[in-house]
Amino acid sequence: MKHPFQPQHTLTLLERLLLPDDDGSQKKVLHCSACLSEMKDDVFVLHCNQCNPSFNLDIPCAFREPTVKYDRHDHLLALYDRINTKLVDVSPCAACNTDCDVYLYRCFGCDYNIHSQCLNLPLTVDFDDHVDPFTLVNSLNEDESGMYHCDICEERREANHGLYVCQECPSFVSHFEGVLSPSYTDEKDQPWMRRKNREYRETEKKAEPKTPTLELYFDEKAALQSTAIFSQLGMEIKKIGETVKELLEETHQKEVTEKLEKIQLSHAQAQIMLRKLRELTIVTLIN
Repeated sequence: MKHPFQPQHTLTLLERLLLPDDDGSQKKVLHCSACLSEMKDDVFVLHCNQCNPSFNLDIPCAFREPTVKYDRHDHLLALYDRINTKLVDVSPCAACNTDCDVYLYRCFGCDYNIHSQCLNLPLTVDFDDHVDPFTLVNSLNEDESGMYHCDICEERREANHGLYVCQECPSFVSHFEGVLSPSYTDEKDQPWMRRKNREYRETEKKAEPKTPTLELYFDEKAALQSTAIFSQLGMEIKKIGETVKELLEETHQKEVTEKLEKIQLSHAQAQIMLRKLRELTIVTLIN
């Protein structure tokens, strides 16, 4: 069959395990020539017998067709949800010049890639506060200082990222956020904003105050006071336990009455200790 990804030759549908390697040996690792993904679980492959190195398409790419025209590229582009960049280096986005491996349009023969979000970026844009129009370029390094800023908002910009350059005065530049309308920049997951958002989240994370623990609120004096109260409380509880034990061993009514009075007294003292401890904790937390 003919396929637009390889119009010069006819492709044949074969079982993957029957495909030989380029040197004639049995191929153990096979990758799709279009999306570069490893074809481990694919049973069938579209294969070209005439190409060397070998040309193979997995089944998803066999149904993929280039249908999108971009004004800055001569060939039609095909939509990919993901390509494998671990096998070989692929070109960055032709518009924003950042990594381009998910949700992209691609001409794999030219290794030309552009994010789906960047495809609709205007190639030229007018800005109210500047007389001349701006043109989209994928990068611009004016000098070797390493410090680059947007001439509109004066914020720092990435040296190797896409930007807009004045057609009449090339030294006047703007990053995307400077000249584009909010309809392009409000979406936080735009490819050219991912690094900025990641750095912002990391900065916020570092700036977040740590939640103080209870121990941080206690000074040395308060710690000693609370220790003393707990000690007294423990003694009162111990007395209650001893009195209950004696009560179980006594049967005389008078002795039972005396034991109950002791329990009530110890219980009252324990309640006082708990109230003091609660008040001390509240005062310490407030201070």
